[in-house]
Amino acid sequence: MKKIFMILLAITLFYGYTSPSFAEAKKKSNETVETVSYPVKSMETGEVVGEETHEITTTIINSKNGKTIVMNDKITNKNFKTNQDEVTNQKNTLVYDKKNNLVSINGENVDSTELEKELGFDKIELGKNDLNKLKPLAEKYNSGETDYEEYLNQVKELDLDIVKNNEVYQERLLKSEKAKENNQFQIAASGGLSWITYYYTSSRGGYNLKAGKMTGSSLNYLMLDSSAVQSGSMRYKHNYLQGSQGGLVASFMQRADSISGARSELITEAAALTAALGVAVLTLATVIGAIGAAGSAGLIAARMYNVSSGAHTNIKRCYELIGTINSQ
Repeated sequence: MKKIFMILLAITLFYGYTSPSFAEAKKKSNETVETVSYPVKSMETGEVVGEETHEITTTIINSKNGKTIVMNDKITNKNFKTNQDEVTNQKNTLVYDKKNNLVSINGENVDSTELEKELGFDKIELGKNDLNKLKPLAEKYNSGETDYEEYLNQVKELDLDIVKNNEVYQERLLKSEKAKENNQFQIAASGGLSWITYYYTSSRGGYNLKAGKMTGSSLNYLMLDSSAVQSGSMRYKHNYLQGSQGGLVASFMQRADSISGARSELITEAAALTAALGVAVLTLATVIGAIGAAGSAGLIAARMYNVSSGAHTNIKRCYELIGTINSQ
């Protein structure tokens, strides 16, 4: 089951240093095209040195037996200094039966009954206040009065309890981490998620780095929750931004910041998807079902997978980076 879940999270990859901008989202009959762009910045100067753009085309092919969803991701990396583009493509195919049960992913069969049973345990539940704030926005989005980008921007402007609770959650874990280090690091010079991939300025100079692994097949894994961290997997390293290792540390820091940004995006998108579906409780099985149903909610669900997939790729890479630094 974990293999199937990992395939789901690898449907499309999304790497980001800052929150993306949605340049385009359009739909033609059974085809949706979403263009997502974000800047690539220099760690030394903060200057924008490039841009990565994902043009994701989702095509729905209906048949008497159900439907097939084909996702094509054209990824363009532009280097502003050389003015050169590097283009890669990814394609993934999901097959659903007439009851909208997931049947296969990239040709690998899925037992939808077992999938639903295993993925249905963890959930996100919105409170009444959040639901009341989201409902009118979701109704306009589902009716086509507002588009995907407008809807998410409107949700981000709301004072939602789920967002505030996440901030409290992250602050509590950060304080716990600070206490473990005897208050020797500076919050202002830190970044990432304190429970999985993190860096902070050391009192003796340089940076302390920490990275772990995540495991599971649950909504907690998708949402980057602390409960998905693999026990005993943490690696730690103190390092100065010097020599060849300086570049590795800079790469670690950039990826850690991206992971933190992904967590915030996922919280917002979970609230937006829950309201768009007209439910109070969101499970991973619900997210998977929304992708199969396509439509307005399906676009948000697919975006959640994009963000989570990119974050998990960065988590894995940060873990490898600490191993590389330790071995030098």
